[in-house]
Amino acid sequence: LSQRLLKLPRRATRTCHIQKGRDYGTKFMRGLVKEIRKDPTGDLSGRILALRADTSERMCSHSFHKEAGITPAQFVEATRIARAKMLLETSDWSLARIAARVGFGRLHALRRVFQKRLRIALGLYRDRFGGK
Repeated sequence: LSQRLLKLPRRATRTCHIQKGRDYGTKFMRGLVKEIRKDPTGDLSGRILALRADTSERMCSHSFHKEAGITPAQFVEATRIARAKMLLETSDWSLARIAARVGFGRLHALRRVFQKRLRIALGLYRDRFGGK
């Protein structure tokens, strides 16, 4: 397929509503955002995040959504996608290695989420935006 037939999206500067440096006002929210950004590769299930925030899973999700406009799971996914994009643009690592390093575990999961959210295949993204 030629490049002109492919409708490739422009590179997004932000992948979610939560902006770096923004003050969310609540200690709860600042703590969770910092925790997720620090290590998006770990177990960041709703149960684990609620335990870290010392609240119930339901209250954690509700409070996060109320303040950020997205669920904790959506934020974790967006953070992982942002890291994957950065690695696709700046490294020559294999796609499987990138998937493992950003927290998706398996390449299939990264491919599925990347295609769903950005509507572009991993390889095409790397070809278009990769510096190497």
